[in-house]
Amino acid sequence: MSNLFEGKNVLITGSTKGIGLEIAKSFTREGSNTVINSRNEEDCKKVSKQLKNSIYVSGDVSESESAKRVIEYSLKKLKSLDIVICNAGNSSSSVPGEEKLSDWGMMLKDNLFSTINIINFAKPYLEISKGCIVCISSICGNNVIKGAPITYSVSKAALNAYVRGMATPLGEKGIRINGIAPGNILFEGSVWERRLEKQKEDTEAMIASEVPLNKFGSTLDIASAVSFLCSEESNFITGSVLNIDGGQTSF
Repeated sequence: MSNLFEGKNVLITGSTKGIGLEIAKSFTREGSNTVINSRNEEDCKKVSKQLKNSIYVSGDVSESESAKRVIEYSLKKLKSLDIVICNAGNSSSSVPGEEKLSDWGMMLKDNLFSTINIINFAKPYLEISKGCIVCISSICGNNVIKGAPITYSVSKAALNAYVRGMATPLGEKGIRINGIAPGNILFEGSVWERRLEKQKEDTEAMIASEVPLNKFGSTLDIASAVSFLCSEESNFITGSVLNIDGGQTSF
């Protein structure tokens, strides 16, 4: 344990599985007081029991009132807020060319408004602490990725634009905001785990042909980048969206 974030108060949305869970584990190892969040209260409770110096608050942060309650509960318990990680999101949508209006609304709500809601309510407290925000996006928001739902890609592109656009107004309040755009991240329960089970040869061939490093990324790769972007070592970085994709979108 490095104690990099000793005593820091950290809220991580969507933190009971996958990337969000790894980020929560990382902050806990580094000494923070961590707020676990997801829509499922039982999942939140289970993860919080496993992590030292953590509390939990369930709630659907894509809903404004629920996001407000998440922030208020976090402040009630921790008294201050230093870091917010916006990881809540959803990649399940219609296949390209078969979008319905409801699909667009759902993707924007889950992948954009979930972040906007939390940041809007967290801003006054992050201004006091001169804190920072990291938003977990996707390379689908930067490039056209074959087979990815267009609704999902557009919502992540909007999120990336939000990160870049908010850098100035938040920076004027002493708050840094950055994004991370993961590529193909393999973990238990992920889309890539299911694809490897069903189409192992085709999936491995795709990775070999499209990813220069010829491998999947891990949740730890993302958590390590989040730690850097929240540390003093990155105190002159804001408004950036960092690709972590093994070079997939470099050509």
